[in-house]
Amino acid sequence: MQIPITRKNKPYPFLPWLLIIATLLWGLAATSAWGQGPDRTEADLERTDQVIEKATEAVAESGSQKGATLLQNARRFQEQARNHFRQHRYGQAAQSTLKAREKAFEAIAATRSPEENENAVRRQLERTGEMLRDIQEKISGAPREPGRSPGPRLDFLLRRQNTAWQYFHERRLRAALKITLQVRERISRLTEQARRHRHGPANTERALERLREFYDRVQGPVTESGREKNIDMLKRAKRRLGQAEEAFAKGQTSIANEHAKICRELLDRALAGTERAANRREVAELMAQAQREWDRLEGAVIDSGDNELHDRHRRANTELRRTRSMIEAGKMAQALAHARTAVKLLQDIKESLP
Repeated sequence: MQIPITRKNKPYPFLPWLLIIATLLWGLAATSAWGQGPDRTEADLERTDQVIEKATEAVAESGSQKGATLLQNARRFQEQARNHFRQHRYGQAAQSTLKAREKAFEAIAATRSPEENENAVRRQLERTGEMLRDIQEKISGAPREPGRSPGPRLDFLLRRQNTAWQYFHERRLRAALKITLQVRERISRLTEQARRHRHGPANTERALERLREFYDRVQGPVTESGREKNIDMLKRAKRRLGQAEEAFAKGQTSIANEHAKICRELLDRALAGTERAANRREVAELMAQAQREWDRLEGAVIDSGDNELHDRHRRANTELRRTRSMIEAGKMAQALAHARTAVKLLQDIKESLP
């Protein structure tokens, strides 16, 4: 029996919001259904830390008040996630860190123009598409065991990615970004499942040997840097490496691989932080050198009356200002490039003066 749509029977105006809330709840329930242990949760926390770092740089560079508020919310959710993790409530920790990651992405989006936001979401969708194509190739040769095959899960992710693209074309950018990031989270788990199908203990043993060599290479520079945050990551990586080797010795290959993956991520981040610190020192030294040289050459450039030398001197000063701006934004690689350009311009002036 069909009920006629009268004023009394018209759908409530807040029905779309109920549907959105139901969809979000379904997403959370689906996420928890994949299982959430300490290793996977800690990996999620690490990934969120990386997004928050990027958001911090973007907000500092743009000065966006909205971005700063969203970033503060992201840090609050991440702190809640850390507290849940310390209390062994891994499911709640996973939910809180995903909320933190979403807020961090929103903070980054708040620092961009609408056109930049649209392009940013498009890039995220395209990146997810590349990951889906990659996992399709990886699982193509995997045995289809009942109840364990990754195939049906991949089909589900493909449908979700299509939904994300549909939302993007409807300019529902926030919803599109949320879905494609959820798809990407699950791709990483499918990748691990496919790897377990395709690789045996011999591959894991070789991977652990390479990881031990990488740890030995990273240990020296990170320890010598004296940076507490990087040294802490190094210690956590060492603990993970020990857990990976212990699990492998017990024949627990999948657990060993999970520990090894987190160990590699920690080592990469510790090394990157150490390199940024080294760049900061080099930039500071180059800036001091260039500023002294700029001051020393100023009078000689004016006395020479040479317009070309004067232009180089002015450009060197511009490069020094850009160096300071990049340092304030935390972009050490760009700061180093500008500082080196300033030094080169001043060296050219010195060689050109009579």
